[in-house]
Amino acid sequence: MVLPFLLLFVSFCFLSLVKFEHHERLSQVKFCDFLEVVKRDRVQIFYFLYSFIGNISYYCALGMQMLILTNFLDYSAKDATIFFLIMGIIADIFGVIALKKLTPKNDYLTIFCKLGFRMIGYTIAFFMPSSELILLAIIIALFTSTAYENKTDGIYFNQLDTDYQLVASNIRNLVNKL
Repeated sequence: MVLPFLLLFVSFCFLSLVKFEHHERLSQVKFCDFLEVVKRDRVQIFYFLYSFIGNISYYCALGMQMLILTNFLDYSAKDATIFFLIMGIIADIFGVIALKKLTPKNDYLTIFCKLGFRMIGYTIAFFMPSSELILLAIIIALFTSTAYENKTDGIYFNQLDTDYQLVASNIRNLVNKL
């Protein structure tokens, strides 16, 4: 309970040291205008549906991973939660490194890194069910979901005008949190 408040306090201290410059106000994009742009583009409609359905399935799988850790691998609920928190932090750090240094120029290779490694890990864990392989499959799923998320989603945002990219990113984050 103390750790989140400590991190919040440290974040507040860092933000209080930042000097913000005043810039001209950018033209605001109306949400209705953004919806009109998305309605005319089938790729964007497909992407937002994929994002919504994909996140529902991913978080269902994440819940199953939590059940596997607690029921099958005999982790306590506290230890499983700590495991996911630590792996999430490490995966975020790995994601920044992967985005900067390990991202191939080929989009098909990037999609294979995101989805192919996950499928290979799940398949191996399914056919050879040992505790170590199941744990490795969970780690691979956490790493690949975070590391290549921005790279695989970026192509959809780059198709939009720059005025609509921030709105699209905010909508995607909202959909991801549903």
